[in-house]
Amino acid sequence: MTSEKQSPLTAKRIFFGVSILGFLTAIGSLLLSRGESWIRILEENGSFYLGDFLMHISFVDKPAEVYSAYEGCCFPPFAYLFYLFVNRILPTDGDPSMNEYRMIPATTILYFCGVAFCMMVIALFVYEALENKRAQALLACALILFSEPFFAGAIERGNSVLLTLVLLLGFLYCKDSEKPLLREVALFLLVAAACFKIYPAVFGFLYLREKRYREFIRLVIYGAILFFVPFAFFGGVRGLLALLSNLKNVGAKPTTDIYTISGCLQWLWSRLASSQEIPLSVQRAGKILSVVYLLAALLCTWFEEEEWKRFLYLGSLMIIFTNSSYPYTTIYLLLPLLSFLKHHGEGKSVSESLYGLCFGLIFTVLMIPDGRIIALFGKSFAFLLRYFALYPMLLAAMAGTAVSCYNQRSVGIKR
Repeated sequence: MTSEKQSPLTAKRIFFGVSILGFLTAIGSLLLSRGESWIRILEENGSFYLGDFLMHISFVDKPAEVYSAYEGCCFPPFAYLFYLFVNRILPTDGDPSMNEYRMIPATTILYFCGVAFCMMVIALFVYEALENKRAQALLACALILFSEPFFAGAIERGNSVLLTLVLLLGFLYCKDSEKPLLREVALFLLVAAACFKIYPAVFGFLYLREKRYREFIRLVIYGAILFFVPFAFFGGVRGLLALLSNLKNVGAKPTTDIYTISGCLQWLWSRLASSQEIPLSVQRAGKILSVVYLLAALLCTWFEEEEWKRFLYLGSLMIIFTNSSYPYTTIYLLLPLLSFLKHHGEGKSVSESLYGLCFGLIFTVLMIPDGRIIALFGKSFAFLLRYFALYPMLLAAMAGTAVSCYNQRSVGIKR
C-alpha cells in the first residue's frame, strides 16, 4: 500500500463530489424537461409506487391462505406478522385490494412515518461512520436518501429491504461489542433480518470466519424458532410447503435484466441470438455461474482482512446472486460504504479513489443522453448506473483480495 500512487483527493471527497455532480445533472434534466425525465429515474415511471408494501398488506388479509393463494408471497412468516399487524390497524371494510389500500390516507401516512424512522436510525450510523462530523453526516444522509437505490428504489417500491437494512446495521454495530448483552442482541437482529428477507442470513458466515462457534449455534437455534413458529398463523406445514414452492417458481423465471449474474448471462445470450427466448441450457448455465460466484464471494470473505470488502462480498450475495433480485436491493451497499468511509475515507491511494468513485456513482442520480443505453438494456442510464459501477468494483475488490492472499502466502513460504 505504501508504494501505491496517491490521489490529490481523499476517497471521501471523491465520493461526495461524484454523487453531488450526478444530482446536479438530474436536477438540470428535470428542469429542462419540465419533469418528463422522471420516467428515466423511476422504474415503470413510478406506476407501481409503494406496490410491495400495499401488495403484501392485501395478501395477508386471510393469514392461513397467504402462501397458497399468492405465488408472490416469498417472505418468511415472521415478515407477514408485521404485514398482518399493519393490515389490522388500518381502517378497512371487507377485503380491500392493493389499489384500495393506496387510497386510504392512513396507509401512506403510516408508511412514510416508517420510512422517516428508518432514515433517522440510518443517520445515526452515518454520523458514527463519519466520526461525528455533523455537516458531512447531514450531506451524506441527503445524498443517500435521494439516490437511486433509496429514493427511486426501496422507498418508491415500498419494499421491506429498508427495514432489513436497519436491522443489519444494528447487527453489525452490536456484533463485536464488549458487552455480552449487546452481542446477544446482535444475534436477534440478524435473525430478524433473515426472517424478513432470508438472504441476510449470509452474514452469519462472519461468525464462522471468526470461529465464534457458540454464537453461531445460538444464531441457528434462534433462526429456526423465529422462522418456523410463525407458520402456526400462516397455514402450518401446508404454508411451509407453499412458501418453498413459491420460492422455487419465482427463482426459476428467466430474465434478461442485468440485475443479477444469471440475468447478465441471459441478457448477453438475448443480444447475441437476437431473441428473447432463453434456452434452458442458458438458464442452467446462469444458475451454475451464480453458484460459482457464491463460493467465490464466501472464499473472499474468509480471507479478506478489510472489513468493508467483507461487507461488500456478503452484501453482493443479497443483490446479484439470486435470480429474482430487484434493483432496490442495492441499498445493502450502504453497509460496505459506511465501513469504507470510516476506515478509508481519508485514503488517497489510487485503489481507494476508484472505490470512492464507484460508491459515488452508486449513490446518486446521474443523467446523460441515453437513447443507446435504453435500446441496448431496456432501462435508462440513471437506473442502471449502480450496476455499471458495482460489477467493476466487485471484480477489482476480488482481484485485490486474491493478490493479497497470494502475496501473504509467498511471504510465508519464503520464511
